[in-house]
Amino acid sequence: MAIGSVNKNKVEILDEATYTTKYSVIEGDLVGVYFKSVSYEITFEATGPNTCVAKVKTVYETLEDKHPSEAELNAIRNGSTQVLKAIEAYLIANPDVYA
Repeated sequence: MAIGSVNKNKVEILDEATYTTKYSVIEGDLVGVYFKSVSYEITFEATGPNTCVAKVKTVYETLEDKHPSEAELNAIRNGSTQVLKAIEAYLIANPDVYA
């Protein structure tokens, strides 16, 4: 399966008090190709009255002796960043959805 394809995710944590979400990829992406499991934890930390920093932690377990290349790992990182930027653009364009 190609990077950037459709994934099926399971949300494990959605904590509005700490602005944290954690989810696992249960199907798609490189799960079953290189990874036995992949999970992401995203925390938003306020840096000012109208700004924040998103911290993304990725945890994965590889399948036996299969390991992704550095280019594939970078593509995964870039994909996470693109998703966050898309969410940011949507929220900026639609402030009524979170106000």
